[in-house]
Amino acid sequence: MEEDGPALCWQDDARWSGDICDRESFRFPLFLVPAGRPEELYGSLYYAKPSRPRQCLVVLPHWGHEGRFSLEWCHKLASGAASLRANAMVLHWPGTEDSDGDASEVTLELLVDAVLSSRGVLAGRFGKIPCSVAGFGLGGTVAALAQARGGFYKTALVQPVLDPDRYFQTMEARARLSWARGVPHRGWGFGDRVPAGLKAASPTAVQESLQAARSTVAVIRDHSTEPLPPAVQEIAVHMKWPRPAGWDNGALRRETLRFLCGRAPRSVM
Repeated sequence: MEEDGPALCWQDDARWSGDICDRESFRFPLFLVPAGRPEELYGSLYYAKPSRPRQCLVVLPHWGHEGRFSLEWCHKLASGAASLRANAMVLHWPGTEDSDGDASEVTLELLVDAVLSSRGVLAGRFGKIPCSVAGFGLGGTVAALAQARGGFYKTALVQPVLDPDRYFQTMEARARLSWARGVPHRGWGFGDRVPAGLKAASPTAVQESLQAARSTVAVIRDHSTEPLPPAVQEIAVHMKWPRPAGWDNGALRRETLRFLCGRAPRSVM
């Protein structure tokens, strides 16, 4: 097939330099996949130069169509962390955005494996320095499960989905209501067909992971819903959600950076 224009140089386009930090985007293998299914994940790494990093951070967005609106929040969190000497990588989930895979086959176990693969890449690149994880929405669900596997310094669950079973039921019910009103969008990204592997998750898995926490864990949210185990810190953020798509909230970001890095940079909005 003929190309419409000159081929893009991935290596040139994958690097960006700013006043506060540099950014590099790259692809890396998903380590734990069934035989015969080589897949690569996409990550955007933010780091400050020439400072030596104090820690690394894996940043996990929300899931599906709503997850796209959390990406700006995640990228700003990563750049803010980099300015505080925490090299931070935003992960694209398998089968979504720029990562390989089939979203319809995703399971929570596969998402956890993606997080651990990301941690392995950062460890290989920056050596034995502490690595934390921060997840937004369903990303917080995965972060809670991943930290139970060990190896993380701190875990930040931001507006987390602590009961994924109830969340997916609500998501699908909302989609059915949208169809009845004539909304044309359908597909896993809009909630009508949540991957079976996600719906099959145990409703108690997150709470069990938090009760057996192997890192310093904080839930950062605007209101309390589910009770938390005693070892989990709760950070309440008093705010009003803007509409529509109010994912990019500076108050949440400031508290998350304060928990992860000890303080928040002045540039966080």
